[in-house]
Amino acid sequence: MKAVLLLTLSFLFASLTNLPLAFSKDDREPVRDTDGNPLYSGHPYRIRGKDSGGVILGKTGNSNCPATVLQDYFNGSSGLPVKINGPDPDIIYTDTSLLDINFTWNPNCANSLWSVFKDGEIEKLYVGIGDSSNHGNEQKISGKFLIQKYGSQPSNSYKLLFDPEYESHVRSVLIDVGTFDSKGGRLLALDMDKPFQVDFEYAVLLLTLSFLFASLTNLPLAFSKDDREPVRDTDGNPLSSGQVYRIRGEDSGGVILGKTGNSNCPATVLQDYFNGSSGLPVKFKGPDPDIIYTGTPLDINFTWNPNCVNSRWSLFVDPTINEAYVGIGDLQNHKEDQLYSGKFFIQKYTSQPSNSYKFVFCPYYPSKSTKSVPCFDIGTYDNGQEDGKRLVGTNDSPLIVVFEKAYKSDATIKSV
Repeated sequence: MKAVLLLTLSFLFASLTNLPLAFSKDDREPVRDTDGNPLYSGHPYRIRGKDSGGVILGKTGNSNCPATVLQDYFNGSSGLPVKINGPDPDIIYTDTSLLDINFTWNPNCANSLWSVFKDGEIEKLYVGIGDSSNHGNEQKISGKFLIQKYGSQPSNSYKLLFDPEYESHVRSVLIDVGTFDSKGGRLLALDMDKPFQVDFEYAVLLLTLSFLFASLTNLPLAFSKDDREPVRDTDGNPLSSGQVYRIRGEDSGGVILGKTGNSNCPATVLQDYFNGSSGLPVKFKGPDPDIIYTGTPLDINFTWNPNCVNSRWSLFVDPTINEAYVGIGDLQNHKEDQLYSGKFFIQKYTSQPSNSYKFVFCPYYPSKSTKSVPCFDIGTYDNGQEDGKRLVGTNDSPLIVVFEKAYKSDATIKSV
């Protein structure tokens, strides 16, 4: 058998009897967060006990690395954010989806992927990250996790299950994840009698939300189909999906990358102070395979990115300057800042027949007070201490931009 020793198997089946067998496709339904929205693959969530503390990392046994997954004893804790990835590229489903769970942050001593380890001293199988070297050389049991509804009631309460990796001809046996109070903390341990009842909270801090919606008043709502028209470059041609363009201010510098805060990686999107700059090339991808339209959700990627980070645009919140700013990469590249998930849009700046535009950012989820998604413009913020102006959320001073086709003849990219 793959990655599971006979000793472990005998212990497993001797201690955990009446195990459920793998689920059928009839059990499949979207997992929902505390706001009733489906869980999205790759988005950040916090796993909390129902009416109890969230999931965190800690040191247990003789390990010097915080590589054991624990439930916080503090009931007010929401825990550390995780990302859940399954076979469906968009939605996380119950029962049939074998899942990888990763913390969005991990200590330098261990990777972030959840696995199961055997503690011979307390005779428990518990959840941790890293490998055996992070757990006193205790045995690692490879497998995947699943999410199942906790009860038959129509609530958003769930439990986690573990599916050990077997040879393909052996039918899977699933084991509930419960809790066990040890000397080092409350372990997430495999337990058939008392599964750990959890819910999933989208990992946008209340501070972040209150800041954004308090500082950005009179927010425009998500676009209607009437807003749709081709976005045009400085030559009057429609922007094509996958083609290379440069974004620059209408009468100011182009968009570049730079280092900000304590980051050693140039992962913040800036507007160059030099008015003659055209900026770094980008590609747009929208729902239409050919043309980029106004009022449609877009992925924006630089055609080049430093080795320390990926190229996709996202929004982060910097609590030190109270600004939501555009960057690339993930939380590891933006220390102590908060990732704010959503999509970018392009909108005409005025009703005049010019090719001037502005960027708009819309969160994935609607606010609780409206059925429409509140969105905000992207402007600039200048503290005079960085290599350019940050692109930030604003309500009254959007950055007016134009799109210039980056022809191959001038597509040499300067290093950052």
